[in-house]
Amino acid sequence: MNRNHSADGVKFFACLAVVLMHVSNYLPATGRATYWNYYWYFPILDLGVPLFFAMAGYFIAPRVQDEAYLLKYGLRILEINIAYTIFYLLFYWPLDTMEQLLRGQTFGNAIQQHLTELKWTDFLTGVIGSEHLWYLMALFIAVMVFYLLRHWSLSFPVIMTISTVTYLLTFTPVLQ
Repeated sequence: MNRNHSADGVKFFACLAVVLMHVSNYLPATGRATYWNYYWYFPILDLGVPLFFAMAGYFIAPRVQDEAYLLKYGLRILEINIAYTIFYLLFYWPLDTMEQLLRGQTFGNAIQQHLTELKWTDFLTGVIGSEHLWYLMALFIAVMVFYLLRHWSLSFPVIMTISTVTYLLTFTPVLQ
């Protein structure tokens, strides 16, 4: 496959936008956000994540008819998400446990607190380990939903209608 330099440029902008968005996210919470140091560019930075989703769609578009590829792609994303979740659990839990021990809790109570706070929905939202993993789970779910819609032989206009309605529902209290 030939390298697509335009796609690389879009991915670079998206990556830069996401990094800058995370770096400047603290400004409103600290009362330091002004038009000039935050509000004029933040809507532009908000394009970073949708661009990543669009690029993922762009790269799988030539193979949307290949259900086996979609399934393999989706499972690979899930595999990566699980691996990083385990990594972050192994990295952060000892640090959090040490912090709780320094605060006077017993080792057993610290571990019990971790286990009682753990919910399966945290895995789906990327909260286990590090919050940025939500993107991988969202991409996995999107690919699997698309796989199922293709598997059920729905036409492209029907899939686009379902996608648009689902997207519009995110602006309502139904899916918030």
